[in-house]
Amino acid sequence: MKKSLLLLSFLATSAQAASFNCELASTPTEKMICTNPSLNTMDELIHQLYTSALKTSGNDTLKAEQRSWLKFRDNTCDNLAACETVFKDRINRLLIKVSQENITHLSQDMALPDEKTLDQISTDAAQNIAAEVYQPWLRKVVNETKSPNFPIATTVNNEIYIYYKKYKSSDSIYELREYKPITHEDKFIASDTQGATFVKNGVLYFYTNFSDNRVLEHHYTIGSYDTPKVNQYIHLHDYFNLPYRHNQENEKILISEDQKKIAIQTQIFLSSEDITHYSQNSQEVELFRKAKLSSETYPITEDNNIAIYDSESNHIKLMPNIMKNKANWGWEIYSMVWSEDNQSIYFDNYAGQYACVWKYDIRGDVVHKIVPEHEAMSPFPFTYQGKEFVVYILQKFPSENRLMIAMKP
Repeated sequence: MKKSLLLLSFLATSAQAASFNCELASTPTEKMICTNPSLNTMDELIHQLYTSALKTSGNDTLKAEQRSWLKFRDNTCDNLAACETVFKDRINRLLIKVSQENITHLSQDMALPDEKTLDQISTDAAQNIAAEVYQPWLRKVVNETKSPNFPIATTVNNEIYIYYKKYKSSDSIYELREYKPITHEDKFIASDTQGATFVKNGVLYFYTNFSDNRVLEHHYTIGSYDTPKVNQYIHLHDYFNLPYRHNQENEKILISEDQKKIAIQTQIFLSSEDITHYSQNSQEVELFRKAKLSSETYPITEDNNIAIYDSESNHIKLMPNIMKNKANWGWEIYSMVWSEDNQSIYFDNYAGQYACVWKYDIRGDVVHKIVPEHEAMSPFPFTYQGKEFVVYILQKFPSENRLMIAMKP
C-alpha cells in the first residue's frame, strides 16, 4: 500500500476535529489549531498516526519524541505558515513509522556489482578468490555529501539513523551529522567532535574537548527535536573503558559489546610490544591476556589474520585464511567492527589505499567479500526489519568520498 493511500485512509477516518477538546484550549497554539480547519485536521491526523505507531513500536522513546515535538510545536507555531510546516513534517515522520514499505523503498535502485563498471584492481581481486568467498551484497549511494567519514548506524522507532563525521578543511575539524536514508534528511548535530561516536538505548553519545585527562561527553536523544546536551566531563580512563560499537580505522583489538569476546589482529600475538600499546581498555587487556594463555595451547603463527577469543568457552579460533599464499596482495586488516548480535566481524582490508569490505561469520566459520570496490572502507553493520545492512564509505579522494549502504540479498 502506497504511503499516499495510507494517508488517505487516515484522512477518511478523521473526524475533522482536533485531538483535544477545543472548549478547553488555553495556549496560543491550541487556539490557532481550533480556529484553523487545516491545522485542526492535521492535529487529529497526527494523533491517529501516533496512536498507530505506538502499536507497532510501543516504546518509551516514541513517547519521549512526541513530548519533545509538542514542545517544539508550541515554540515554533507563532504564525499559520510556520505551524503548517511543523505539522506536515510530523505527519511525514509518523507515516514512516507506520508504513511497511521502508525495506522496498530502501532497496530501490540497489544493484549487485557489475564487473563491467569495476576498475581493474577490483575486478582482479574479485576474480582471484573462490566463488563461495565472493558473495556481493546489493548496494547504492545514499548520500552525495562531500567527505563523509566513520559512519555508524542504528534503528529507532522503525527509522534508520546514520551518523557520520564530515571533515571541514576550512576549520580543520570534524562536524557530526545525522542522515536518514528513507527520508533523505541530513542535519547538523555538533561541531569539532573527537574520538568515538556510539549509540546506546536510543541515545547518541559523542565527545569533544580532549584535554587534561578529561573529555566532555554529550548526548542526543535520537529522533527527538531536542538539541544535544552536555552530559558530563569524564576521565580518559573511563572513556577508554566504555563498552560500545564504533567505527575507527586503526583498531587492532576489539571487544564485543557484551564484553564476552575479543577480536584480535594476529600480528599482535607475534609482536614483542605490550598489549597496553594497543589498548587502554582494561577489559580488552584482560581478555587479550586470557587469549594469549589460550594461544599457548593453540599457537598463533599467521600474520594479518583475525583471532577470536571467547571468554565463556575459553577458546581461541582463527578466521579462515583465504589470503594464504597470496602475500603479494599486501593484505592488511582495518576498521574491524562487531555485528549487533556479537556473532560476526566486519572489516575492510587495506593495501596501498586499496580496500574492500568483508564479513566473518564466527558461528559458521566462513568469510565473505561483500563489497568488491577497492575504495570501500569503514563498514558498520546494522539490521532493519530482519534484513542485514552495512553502511560504509566509498573513498575516491578525500573530497569525493560517498556514503554507501549495502544489503544482503
